[in-house]
Amino acid sequence: MFFANTLTYLARQSIYDREGNLFAYELLFRDSMSTEAVIQDDLFATMQVLENSQSDPDFLKTLGEHKVFVNCSREALLSEIPMKLDSKRFVLEILENVAADEAVLKVVRECHARGLEFALDDVVFTPEKIKEQEAFFPYVTYAKMDLILNSAEARAASVSFFKEKGIRVLAEKVETEKEYRDCLREGFNYFQGFFLAKPELIIGQKTEIEAFVETEGSV
Repeated sequence: MFFANTLTYLARQSIYDREGNLFAYELLFRDSMSTEAVIQDDLFATMQVLENSQSDPDFLKTLGEHKVFVNCSREALLSEIPMKLDSKRFVLEILENVAADEAVLKVVRECHARGLEFALDDVVFTPEKIKEQEAFFPYVTYAKMDLILNSAEARAASVSFFKEKGIRVLAEKVETEKEYRDCLREGFNYFQGFFLAKPELIIGQKTEIEAFVETEGSV
């Protein structure tokens, strides 16, 4: 067993498309009933989120048929986790501090070849940051633009930049109606933030499972 706790905790935050339809959930690590995460080990947090989301029927019911976004550190990418996920369901968010070195790119290429989707998390649209991440672009489906970390000008410029590369753009940390309307006008594909939905805590029951196993037809 990976974890001894009887109860398991996750938070989910909704992601919406341009028509206001629910598109996906981001699953967030929680170690208790608190709405805030206390993360001391990125790999542990990712493993717990993925185990709970695949093994606990209570969690699965809350996710429906929607895509599931999960943060993924360098350690998690280089672990056994990515190759054992349902490639039709999960989107791995490459954290902003993950370097595009050959070891990471090898995993990303292999997972991309089997259909797993990737997102760049907390994108900061500056020439320096974009250059650091450009090696990921051929394998990335989504770019998550942090509205707090980017100026209005950078945010607007990012939409056409990424769309030209076939990458869909998601506005995250949408806190006000004005920000939402501005991002709609600028052409963002998806939206996530407190204005639309706050993270919702989900409590489930630990099941007896030894590993993350992908099965045919699983959700």
